[in-house]
Amino acid sequence: MTSSGTFDDRRMRLTTADLLAIGALLETTEVEPDERAVYEQLDALERLKGQVSARQAALTQDLTERQRERCEAEKAAGSGRRPVPPERVVGSQVALARRESPHRGRALVTLAEALRDLPETRAALTRGEIPERRAEIVVRGTSELTREGRLTVDATLASDLPDLGDEKLRRRVRRLAIAVDDASEQARIERVRESRRVVGRVLPDGTHQLTAYLAPEQYAAALATLHEAVATARAAGDPRTTGQVMADVLAESLAGSVFDGHVPAKINLTMPVETLLGTDDGPAILEHVGPIPAALARDIANGALRNVRSLVRRLFTQDGVLVAMEQASRRFTGELAEFLALREHGVCRTPWCNAAVKQRDHVRGVADGGATTAHNGQGLCEVCNYVKEAGFRQEVVSDTGEQHTVVTHTPAGLSYESRAPDQPEVPPGWWVRTISWTELPRAG
Repeated sequence: MTSSGTFDDRRMRLTTADLLAIGALLETTEVEPDERAVYEQLDALERLKGQVSARQAALTQDLTERQRERCEAEKAAGSGRRPVPPERVVGSQVALARRESPHRGRALVTLAEALRDLPETRAALTRGEIPERRAEIVVRGTSELTREGRLTVDATLASDLPDLGDEKLRRRVRRLAIAVDDASEQARIERVRESRRVVGRVLPDGTHQLTAYLAPEQYAAALATLHEAVATARAAGDPRTTGQVMADVLAESLAGSVFDGHVPAKINLTMPVETLLGTDDGPAILEHVGPIPAALARDIANGALRNVRSLVRRLFTQDGVLVAMEQASRRFTGELAEFLALREHGVCRTPWCNAAVKQRDHVRGVADGGATTAHNGQGLCEVCNYVKEAGFRQEVVSDTGEQHTVVTHTPAGLSYESRAPDQPEVPPGWWVRTISWTELPRAG
C-alpha cells in the first residue's frame, strides 16, 4: 500500500487471514465526527461490497473450472459413478461458504459463469459501481440470448449501467434483449408458461406470502379480476384498503373452491399437551407456517375457526423432542417418512437451504451400515440429496432423545453443522402420542 493509502499496480496475493484482518479493521474503525465523511464512508463501503462480489465471482468461476476438469477426468477414467454437474457441486459448497441456500449458491455460479460474456457489467462490478444484485439483473435478462447477443446488450448498457436503479435496469435490459432477439424472448415466455407454479413462505414479520408464477396472460387476467373486486368493494363503501380487499378475495376464492369441492386440507399441528388443555401458553408448530400462538393453535385443534375444514393431526412432544420411529424397510415410508418432514418443519436440513423436504435420506448410507431410523434419517430437498453423491459425507453427532444434529463434511474438507428445528416444549413426564386424524366441522 502506498503512502497515500491506495494500492499500487503490483499484483497481490491476499490470504484468508489477510481478509479476516481487513474485516477486523473495519469493525474497530471509529466513526468520523464529520457527517459528510460518514456518508462518504457509506459510499466507499458500498463500492467495496461490489468489488468483493466481483472477487467472489472470479473465485467461483475458478472453482467451477476446476470441478469441470475433475469431472472430465473421472469420466475419462470410467469411474462408474453417476456424474453430478459441476455447477451443482460447486454451487452447494459456495452456498455453505457464503451462508446461503443451495439454490442461491447455484445462482451465484451462474452469475460467475455469465460474467465472462458480459465484460462491461463485470468491469462495473469490479470498480464497485454496481452491487451484485444489479449484475444479476443483467445476467438474468440476457440468459436467453446468444453470446453475441449478450455482448451487444452489455456494450449498449455500459455507459448507463451505474446510474440505473433495479427496476429501470430490468426494463432496459428486457427492451434491449427483445430488440436483439425477439424469438428468444418469445421462447422464454413459453418456458415461463410451462413452469407456472405457486410458492408459499413465512415472512420475518409473521405474515405469510403466497407467490404465483404465471404466464403473462394469466397474470393480467388475475390482476384485472382483483382490481375489479376492489372497485366493487369501494362502490359498496367497504372500509378495507386495496391490499386487504385483494388479499381477502384471493384467499376466499381459493378456499371456496377447495371447500365446495370437498377436498379437505391436511394440517399437522405439533403442540404441548398443556397448550391444548389451556393450562400453558407455549407456542405450537403448524406445518407450512411455523410457530403459532397457543390461542390460535387451540382454535385450529378444536375447530373454532370459521371456514376451517381440515384434517388435523395433533402431535405432542416430550422435552421438546418428537418421539423416534423405526422400521425394517430400507426406505423411509409411511409415518416414519412423515415424521422426518415434521421434525424438519418441512424445510431441507442442509444449512441455509430454504427448499421444501422432497426426499428422506439416510445420513449414513445403507451401504455403509446406516439404519432406516429417525435417528439416521433426515429430510432433504431433491438437489441436496442428489449432490451428496459428489463426495459429501455426513454423520449424526447427537444421541437419541437429543436435538437431532448432523455434521456435513464437504469434498473441499470443510464442515458444517445442522440442527433440527426446535419443537414446542412440554414439562418432563409427558409422553409423546399421536391423535388419529379428525375432520373438523365447518363452522357457519
